[in-house]
Amino acid sequence: MSTKVWIDKKGSTLRLRWLFEGERYQLPLGVKDNVAGNGYAKIVAGTIERDIECGNFDKTKERYQNPNKRGRKPKVEISKITAVDLFKAYANDRLLDRDLSHSSAVRLKGIASKLGQFLGGKPAVQVTESVAKDLVARWSESVSNRTILNTDGS
Repeated sequence: MSTKVWIDKKGSTLRLRWLFEGERYQLPLGVKDNVAGNGYAKIVAGTIERDIECGNFDKTKERYQNPNKRGRKPKVEISKITAVDLFKAYANDRLLDRDLSHSSAVRLKGIASKLGQFLGGKPAVQVTESVAKDLVARWSESVSNRTILNTDGS
């Protein structure tokens, strides 16, 4: 049985919550409830879940603390998480959480590659709706409609 870490909103910021060995845990992340903050939260949640599965969980939670909080030296500046890295974190979560077919796994890797081509190292916080629409329009010039319109979630 694996432990599921969920993202919880407290005011305008995010925290993580989970149960492990009969104890309730929470971890305030000190990030806002926005695209970059949610991406960061998913990455930390995935780290905690993997550490629990592997027997490496840090009960002090020090390993999972936001380095931008409390004067810690930042390891990753949240505003610099790229759209591609955010999608890769999402894809890894999908691959870990579901028994996806080989073709679905290949499709997720292909999407990450295309995002890299179109967005490069653009920070996720800079990907607006108009940027996304432009990306879909440019991408649709080189692929079939089925590729663009596929919303089956697999």
